[in-house]
Amino acid sequence: MLEYTPDRRLTGGLRLPANKSDSTAHPIKRGFNPSRLILSLAQHHGPAAEPVVAVGERVLRGQTVAKAASPTAADVHASTSGVVQSIEECLVPTLTAVDTAPCIIVAADGENAAI
Repeated sequence: MLEYTPDRRLTGGLRLPANKSDSTAHPIKRGFNPSRLILSLAQHHGPAAEPVVAVGERVLRGQTVAKAASPTAADVHASTSGVVQSIEECLVPTLTAVDTAPCIIVAADGENAAI
């Protein structure tokens, strides 16, 4: 059996070319801001979070829009600013399938204003 000692060096491996010309030839672009967000309130196997905003209310990026329904769950926060369009059941991906869950739909205003 080979013993590892601190003075032993690992050698070999692959020396791959950097190929950075594609990524460094263009300027950095800002991320895509969607016009509509669908925030699922079912974030885990437990009960869905309870909404704390109402339809028509303005929300800011980082604002809590739903409180956790159990101690092991997490609150749901808005990822951009906008106006709450509706709170309804929507199709969302789960661990094993696509299922319906309560969601908050936010019409983004494009400002991305933070709380």
